[in-house]
Amino acid sequence: TFDYVWNHQSNDSLPNQIVNPTATTTYSVFAINEFGCQSMPEDIIVTVRAPIGGNISPDQMICPGDNGMITANASGGLGTPYYFAWNTGDNGSGNSHTINVEPNVNTTYTVTITDGCESSPLVLSSDVNMAPTPVPTISALVTEACEDAQFLILNTTDPALNQSSFWELSDGSTFYSSDEIVTNSLSAGTYGITLTVTSPNGCVATQNFPNYLTVYPNPLAAFEYSPNPISMFNTEVTFQNGSTNGASYQWYFEQANPGSSNLTDPKVQFPDGQVGQYEVQLIVISNFGCVDSLTKIVVVESDVILYAPNTFTPDGDEHNQTWRVFMEGIDVYSFELLIYNRWGEVIFESHDPETAWDGSYKGLTVQVGTYNWTISARDALNDGKYEFQGFVNIIK
Repeated sequence: TFDYVWNHQSNDSLPNQIVNPTATTTYSVFAINEFGCQSMPEDIIVTVRAPIGGNISPDQMICPGDNGMITANASGGLGTPYYFAWNTGDNGSGNSHTINVEPNVNTTYTVTITDGCESSPLVLSSDVNMAPTPVPTISALVTEACEDAQFLILNTTDPALNQSSFWELSDGSTFYSSDEIVTNSLSAGTYGITLTVTSPNGCVATQNFPNYLTVYPNPLAAFEYSPNPISMFNTEVTFQNGSTNGASYQWYFEQANPGSSNLTDPKVQFPDGQVGQYEVQLIVISNFGCVDSLTKIVVVESDVILYAPNTFTPDGDEHNQTWRVFMEGIDVYSFELLIYNRWGEVIFESHDPETAWDGSYKGLTVQVGTYNWTISARDALNDGKYEFQGFVNIIK
């Protein structure tokens, strides 16, 4: 029989020993028989390896809908290969292992690392949290206006989640990184707005605001009147409203009776018996409160009036030395005056209605008597032709 003598303890002579070294340790043993003979000593080296060590990606924050990557690395123990078992069901081997994750809530990911020995498993974990996502909101003091309209729009998204912004309007205009925009001048129609906001964590959210702005068409003021032209002795005028998109009307007439009206097609009377130029204004208001106006100058023309004295006295004194006619309502460039003697000979001709005859012919004063005259002219309003004739007496 043999007894065994171990160097780590003296009271146990069994051949098998259970040891729990914390570091690499050399164990020595020799055998001795019942005759006291002993063997040569034998050394047994028990190597204690370092425990499995490692690290995992730090906690991270991602935006909803994005994915993240988590990597675990291992060292120590028996050495490569290491075996990675994740709580997601993913598995792998090697010195490291990476998984892709797409959580929609805050989630803790755990990996258990083992080796090919009896090393204690290493458990590591990493948190992936959801970053808050901005909710784009806008506001405007006015969202309805008449063309050409401009609107002030404000970005009212939570400032803590609003690092940058991008605006798109359905008219094709865009604005960058501004929390307050003024639109282009917009014509009639409806316009949508799209706002994209990026948070400090890089989370992006887009919100559409369809038909957010409404631009109403302006009315168009237009009118005519009759008669046109207006005669000084026929100054009652009817106005024909040719406006479009109008719901109500405001008329203003200078020196007319009445001086204003809300009728669609009013009738007014301008001062009778006198020429003049009068301002007429029409203001058109649509159902949406949009306004247009038009102002015209209405001209009251003179009727054709002729006054021709029948006597004058070219005798050299201070009185009544010349003769002329007085006309209104004619085209002065079409005027012609002819004066004849008793034999039908033209002794005076004028194309200026303000030119007077001094009673002479070829430098000499004509004899006392009656002289016929004719006038031809055209109407200043309608180009109508007029012929007048009469006589003038020369007395001394």
